[in-house]
Amino acid sequence: MPYFITLAAGQMATASPVSPEAALNRALKSERLLAPALTAGPVYIKGDDVKQVKVYSISGALLESSEGRDNIDLSGYAPGMYLIEIEYGADSTERIVNRVIRR
Repeated sequence: MPYFITLAAGQMATASPVSPEAALNRALKSERLLAPALTAGPVYIKGDDVKQVKVYSISGALLESSEGRDNIDLSGYAPGMYLIEIEYGADSTERIVNRVIRR
């Protein structure tokens, strides 16, 4: 079952279980989205206020960092799992980390 994780500055994260349908509906309505989660090349980032994008190996090593881009090309990386951290916002900062599989 999917969980929504809420993280507010200075507070502990809280996780709330949701149905798969609710998770899909929330993702489709979101103004911030990363797709596809399985790719051989580019990953597209939806959101007008993308500040910075970072790509990490699954072991946590920073592989790439760029500012204000709406896509990341993973075709130069070996097949495997990667973490993509997207920082949004000019005034306040929101970070979202997504798991992507490079096939």
